Amino acid sequence: MSTAKRLRSWLRRPKESALDRLLDLERRHASTPDNPDEALGPHEAWDALIGQSLWMDACRDAAARRPQLLLGWAREPSGCWSLERIEEGEPRSGGDPLCRESTRALHVAWLAALVAGAYGTADDEEVRRQLARVVDAWTAAHTLPRPRAFGEVRGFGGHPGVHRMADLLTPGPAGSMIMLQALWLAGGVPAPVRRREIGVVFESSAPGEGLTGSLSMEVLPEGPPGLFPHPRTMSVFGADQEFQRALTNAWEFQTRERRNVPCLLWQLSITGHRGRRVTGGSMGAAFAILLRELLGPPVPGALAASRLAARGRALSGWLRHPYGDHAVTGDITEGGGLAAVGGLPAKIACAKAKGLTVVAPRANKLDVPDGEHIIWVDDVRQARRRLYRWDRVRTLVLAASVAVLVAAATGGMYAVQRVEKLRQDNLVLSRVLASQSLDHYDTKPRKSITLALAAWTAAPSAEARGALFTAHGHLINDRLPHHGVGISHLAFSPDGRVLATVGEDRRVRLWSTVSRTLVATLAGHTATVRAVAFSPDGSMVATAGDDRTVRLWSRSTRKSLATLTGHGKAVGSLAFSRDSRFLVSVGGDAVRLWRTRTHRPAATLRVMGAYAALFQPGVDVLVIMGKRIEAFDARSLPKTRRIGTLPNKGYSPSQVSVGPDGRMLVTTSAIDASGWGAEGWLPVGRVVVGAFGPAGDVIATTDYLSFGGPPITLWSAANGNPIATISGFDENPKAMAFSPDGQTLAVVDGGTSVTLLDTGLSRAALVPNPAVNDIAFGRRGQVAVSGGGDGTISWWNPSLRSSGEIQVPAHSGGVRAVAISPDGKTAISAGNDGRARVWDLTSRRAKATLAWHTKPIVAVAFSRDGTTIVTGDGSDNAVLWDARTFRMLRRFDGGDLSNGGLPLTLTAVTFSPDGHTLMAAGAGGAVVLVPLDGQGKWAQLANYGGYVKRIRDITVRPDGRAVISADVDGGITEWSLKPIYEEGSRTGAGEQVTAGGVDSNAVAYAPDGRTIAIGRTDRTITLMDAVTHREIGTLRGHAGGVLALSYRPDGRRLLSADTGGVVREWNLDPAQAVSDLCSVLGPSTWNDHTLARAEGWPDFTARFSLSDTCRWPAPKTGS
Repeated sequence: MSTAKRLRSWLRRPKESALDRLLDLERRHASTPDNPDEALGPHEAWDALIGQSLWMDACRDAAARRPQLLLGWAREPSGCWSLERIEEGEPRSGGDPLCRESTRALHVAWLAALVAGAYGTADDEEVRRQLARVVDAWTAAHTLPRPRAFGEVRGFGGHPGVHRMADLLTPGPAGSMIMLQALWLAGGVPAPVRRREIGVVFESSAPGEGLTGSLSMEVLPEGPPGLFPHPRTMSVFGADQEFQRALTNAWEFQTRERRNVPCLLWQLSITGHRGRRVTGGSMGAAFAILLRELLGPPVPGALAASRLAARGRALSGWLRHPYGDHAVTGDITEGGGLAAVGGLPAKIACAKAKGLTVVAPRANKLDVPDGEHIIWVDDVRQARRRLYRWDRVRTLVLAASVAVLVAAATGGMYAVQRVEKLRQDNLVLSRVLASQSLDHYDTKPRKSITLALAAWTAAPSAEARGALFTAHGHLINDRLPHHGVGISHLAFSPDGRVLATVGEDRRVRLWSTVSRTLVATLAGHTATVRAVAFSPDGSMVATAGDDRTVRLWSRSTRKSLATLTGHGKAVGSLAFSRDSRFLVSVGGDAVRLWRTRTHRPAATLRVMGAYAALFQPGVDVLVIMGKRIEAFDARSLPKTRRIGTLPNKGYSPSQVSVGPDGRMLVTTSAIDASGWGAEGWLPVGRVVVGAFGPAGDVIATTDYLSFGGPPITLWSAANGNPIATISGFDENPKAMAFSPDGQTLAVVDGGTSVTLLDTGLSRAALVPNPAVNDIAFGRRGQVAVSGGGDGTISWWNPSLRSSGEIQVPAHSGGVRAVAISPDGKTAISAGNDGRARVWDLTSRRAKATLAWHTKPIVAVAFSRDGTTIVTGDGSDNAVLWDARTFRMLRRFDGGDLSNGGLPLTLTAVTFSPDGHTLMAAGAGGAVVLVPLDGQGKWAQLANYGGYVKRIRDITVRPDGRAVISADVDGGITEWSLKPIYEEGSRTGAGEQVTAGGVDSNAVAYAPDGRTIAIGRTDRTITLMDAVTHREIGTLRGHAGGVLALSYRPDGRRLLSADTGGVVREWNLDPAQAVSDLCSVLGPSTWNDHTLARAEGWPDFTARFSLSDTCRWPAPKTGS
């Protein structure tokens, strides 16, 4: 074998076990005649087996490895070499045979065999007899305190042999000791948590002989309560009754006032003596001192004080050490005082011979003359002070640590105060900037965005969060997703629900103006698309561009109908006739007229420099713009007749818009525009882009201004007076168009995106969209459901902005309420027909119809666990349904849901967060709480004798401690549930959070409980801080009064629905709002000289930078 292999073999050699060492001793003894060098010395076997506890360790090893060997030792002790050696080497001091070392050692082997399971269940009687002998031996050893009051034997661990032993043992200190010994043999005794040790002087069993040694004591984290000899080193130790008396006195004095007593182990090490037996009570003082060190004062204080004292004892144990050359002797009385001991001169002589100083009772002062090797004390407290000393190094370390901690705490408090002051300053600055952001978002949107971002950068206060959401909702939610390329033209569909955009990427995009989402992308052109138009009947979309082709698309199927060719140059303008039968396209000097049904050319007109063609709204007149402006009679298409010609005064005209009365708005590269009517050319002003309103009475134009981008001005077409100003974004809008109802103006912002702006004009006489009466977000925000006044319900995935919307007819007479189950798989709708229908959102089919109500159902809700549905009608009837079987569970009538005997006129219903209570509110101005299990208390919240307001909607605080109601007069009331749930009251009152104003239709709590959203009839959504009840933001963009609100479960989105049939999704995620607003602002345009005049702006720029918030690259500095 190589040296490396030998080394590895030696390193891998397992540690020799105690059993192996015991067997090795037996082998050495057996080989003595043949190998004299290996012979055992005098008492070597006894010293190893008992003095070094090899016998106990070997028994524990055998219990784990060779239980049958233990059984042989226990049943045939005469055949055990170790037991014979112990018997040969033990001192012959007489006494009780039960206390002999060999007998006690035999008991250890027998206990180990029992723990190892060597005895079967049939041996219970034998086991019981043996346990009785072991109990008698421990009782005769006098090493345990005398019993006081013991219950059943308690222990720890899960060893089956130990549990069997516990069932057979008799309660008492000896039984607990046997359990502890068995647990040690099974390897289940944990490590101690505290340990102390002192020197002792005591007398031996031989008269006139003094002994010295050390007494140690340790506390176990668990185990049977009491004071026990150590199960390993003290298993064969014995004493007399005087020793037991002193031990008992010390134990009783320390524990008689304690309710909880730990498990303590003690062990005695004797210097230069082989005996395992001591006599007399001279170690009582030592036991009392160690118990005081480990347990504290005999009478413990309050719980907190006791815990603090325990920490102090632990620290004292670390700082104080026993003197190595001090030892104590002394008896102890039942009252805890020190008593005189016998044989003190012999003890002093023994201690002096070993260089020890003895701490002794003053009662023995007459027995021994004073000397330098003795210290007299009166009680245990003085003895402790004489035996222990302070460790100087550790004391200095502690003092230095305390000084450092005090300095650090002082510095930390100062730093905390500075940080808190800075935080408060930043909070004030954030609120100031947020307030100014709200003031400017209508007139100066870029300034509003900048201030909102600055407020959030200074401190993420509630006001800053509101300013972010307000800016994001007003500016970003109206903006269609970014093209990334230039947009050349846009057009609304006749019903205003679709907007088409075209541009340099050769694609046609169709957008829903209701949901602000991309509906379809039409591809087919091979070059930039310059023009797009909808047919008046709304069935077709026409596009044309630089590829010299005109394409017709079906709006419903979104497929190509035809490709019209014939132009020799790029096509830049398209126009449909009023009856949608003809399409005019302009490309170069050629103006072609196409039949839309057969897709064939109908006629060709020649106009010098033609660049635009328009059909005059309301009359059959075709206007073609070129070097001259020519008008044609279009009543007999495809035949045309020229009816007028005027010179074109513009310079390279780029855009033309025609009003219903024939007046035109012409935009030129020279940035001026003129109106053309019967009187000829009329100047309008400096214009970049212009458009006529749908009724022809309004003209929209743009002009350059400073910060905030070019505003859009609305002019009266009758007298040329300005009507209103609308703020845009970019400094160079490319095109604009009015929606057919005149309330929305689409602006190509910067050439790469489209912004939809609210004009504030009255709605044109179009067929109104049905109101969306209710809306709900589903689980994880992956589904949303809405119910409309036309009786249909719709659902879609809000996370997929381009996904299709599913719409199905649900109720005759309109949908009043909708709700989604917690798992997001089921929806319920309720309508004016008095029925509720349950829908499977996966299969898109109705699962069940819940029919009981005879009046319109105005409210529905799912319980939080999704097992119960509640429906309620305006006649104060509510029904609970099983959500799985759709079986009626319980009905509530006007008697249950009443306003103090008056009708409640139910308008809203919901479940409490714990699902145990039904909450209903109504126009009667009260909130009623009804226990669902019939066990709780019916309760009513109302302002008796105070203001009574009709309630339209309620929402429950996420923690279930309050209800918020939206009142008809616009006020918000908070109803505390504390009197109901905590005080057992049946009544409660509301506190008005905000005063009345614009009517409130809906209210919703954010899932995190920080914000309350309020939907109002003025087409706005108010965001209110739930703690301070201050308004922190306003979301604008609805075309009608807001009827319903619903938060996404994570609180990052808010759905709202209005009377105009519009559903809006608002971003309430600050991180997303910051990202979007930063992308709108841009790193090069955020700062402006006008910001210097904003309050708090110099302070902001001195401490912060928007470049960090928006993650813009640092500006380059010159060399």
